[in-house]
Amino acid sequence: MKRNLSSSAIAVLLVSLMFMSLLTILSSNISYAQPSSMSFTSGETINFTTETEMTFKGYTQMTFGSNVTMKFQSGIKMLFMEVFPDGWLEACDLVIVLEPAGYLPIECTWWEAIDAHTGELLGEFHVDGNNGIDEFHIDATYPTQGFPIPYEDILAVKKIDIIEPCQYYEVHWPAHWWPEPCSWWEILDPETGEPTGFEFHVDWTNESCEFHIDEMIPGPYILPFPWYEVWAQRKIPGIKPCDYFVVEEPEHWWPEPCTWWEIIDPWTGEPTGYNFHVDWTNESCEFHIDEMDP
Repeated sequence: MKRNLSSSAIAVLLVSLMFMSLLTILSSNISYAQPSSMSFTSGETINFTTETEMTFKGYTQMTFGSNVTMKFQSGIKMLFMEVFPDGWLEACDLVIVLEPAGYLPIECTWWEAIDAHTGELLGEFHVDGNNGIDEFHIDATYPTQGFPIPYEDILAVKKIDIIEPCQYYEVHWPAHWWPEPCSWWEILDPETGEPTGFEFHVDWTNESCEFHIDEMIPGPYILPFPWYEVWAQRKIPGIKPCDYFVVEEPEHWWPEPCTWWEIIDPWTGEPTGYNFHVDWTNESCEFHIDEMDP
């Protein structure tokens, strides 16, 4: 009986020793996972780098304009006085043109009356007819009850009712300034100041405030009501260092100095690969570019 137990114990011991030896052999061939690869005792290395990539960008975007604006008027002017002066211009008055000699305003046009000596705006009047020589008739005014005027030398400027090719206009602000030929401009709504989507091309100036329009997109712009002066903003011809721009969206916001921005193609919405660096802002929408890449 004791011999049988001893034999069994010896057999169990041998089996245990064999099992432990097997574990030792197996453990010597096990490698450990590394961050990007696994190495085996055979010397073979397998890389586990992922092929998944991502592209990310800043979420801050802005829309900006050229910061070059002008206020212009029709440039059509005349000096006039009442045929029967009483110091008050109102409907049914007859008026005589003093300058230019031989000029008569076109029917169905609105005019802004201005004190020729002070530049003060006096009121508006509408022309409905003329005598074919030197006098015209007024059928409406604004204010409707009429307005006081000097007895003579009253300046009148034709109000703009349409902006179209083949017309001349005159810059009223900035003073002593004119738009460059071959420049595009967008008309701003005279009531809201918002872009209208109507653009015109300047092909000529007399280098003394007057300019000529030769092309418009998408076509002539008819104002909701005749206006004395209209604002326009220059379209951006290019972006380069030393240029100033104005943020249009978001409102009341400006980019921080020392920030880089990538230009987005206005037609496709895709990045252009052109970047600019902002080095200054006036903390009121305007900013300056000092560097570009490439």
